[in-house]
Amino acid sequence: MRAYAQFILLSFFILVSTTACNDSDTEETSNAQENKENEQQEVDLEDAFSPNEDKNREEAKDTSEENKENEGVSEPGIYDPEEVSGRENPDADGNVVYPEALENLELPYIYENTLVYSGTVNPDQGIRFELLQPDSANKETVDPDVSEEGYFTIALNGTELEAGDELIIYIIGDMPHEQQLVLPIQPAEEGMELVEKISEKTAVEEIKQVTDLPEFYENTTTYYGKTSPEAIVNVSEIDPFTGDTMELEADENGDFSGDFSNFPYQAKGESGLQEGQMLLFTMTDVDGHVALFLSEIQPPSDDPQL
Repeated sequence: MRAYAQFILLSFFILVSTTACNDSDTEETSNAQENKENEQQEVDLEDAFSPNEDKNREEAKDTSEENKENEGVSEPGIYDPEEVSGRENPDADGNVVYPEALENLELPYIYENTLVYSGTVNPDQGIRFELLQPDSANKETVDPDVSEEGYFTIALNGTELEAGDELIIYIIGDMPHEQQLVLPIQPAEEGMELVEKISEKTAVEEIKQVTDLPEFYENTTTYYGKTSPEAIVNVSEIDPFTGDTMELEADENGDFSGDFSNFPYQAKGESGLQEGQMLLFTMTDVDGHVALFLSEIQPPSDDPQL
């Protein structure tokens, strides 16, 4: 009887131990399966979001590259009126610089590679440039037109500019005598072939966004383009001494056209457009804002529509 009781007790212990082991194995198996499912979910989530992450990385890369490009695009500096007028270092005669000459004065830097230059003066004043003629020691004065807002543009392609030299300009009109300013020529800098007014950058960009200038060919007779609605379009050679100008007007949709079959290429003493010739398009919108564009004449085209 005692032996039978011991057998019953031993069987009970074996059963409990087996159950505990099975429960432990079941729990471990369950945990392993749960961990595996969690790992799979993480993989699935990575797969689901990886395209967006790639896209975000690409966008971040594009933004970074764009920022680098923008960092590389510089704007022209501005001459200090106090310095270029000589007010900081007046001459021995103590010449007075009249305040009227400095009103509304905005003179961006002129660079060694500048082809077209623009700025502003007092609308009641005029501006005169003293330029050295090409292949000559002679100087000639050029008086660019000044708008009602005081804006002016002058082509400089016909004169040689060298860094370190000084360009002499004069502010004239409604003063006891003209005011002489001395502008140092800056070293060549990429993008400074065309120097535009800085203070109206937003308005200028708006004109540029709506302007479309197709290729201009040597055998182009009638040229069609698009710009700001009802804008005044001036097309001229970029030569201050011999350049000719054609004035056109855009319609209410901004479309304009002009007959260039007899446009004189006076810089070469010839009539008609020539390959390599540079033309300046000056767009003046209805509010008086001005945007400038350069267009190089291309070789003759086989298109009969030109």
